[in-house]
Amino acid sequence: MSEFAQMKPVAIRRYIAEHYLENGEGVAVLDPLAMYVLYARVGQSATHLASTSIMAINVRFFFFIVQVVIYAIWVVQLLG
Repeated sequence: MSEFAQMKPVAIRRYIAEHYLENGEGVAVLDPLAMYVLYARVGQSATHLASTSIMAINVRFFFFIVQVVIYAIWVVQLLG
């Protein structure tokens, strides 16, 4: 098993920060969408606090999916 596959999540974040963000490449990838991740996270949390209705659950799920899609875009851009 590779060294990367055996790392814990904290070590993976440190590895990414050291290898991709240190030289500025990764920051250029993350910056354009970072605020949208924050907005989606705040929207998800606010919806969670506001209601537990079916509609609110669907809205929370939408905000969650927005985050997942942006994370996937980041992974593809950082690794590609």
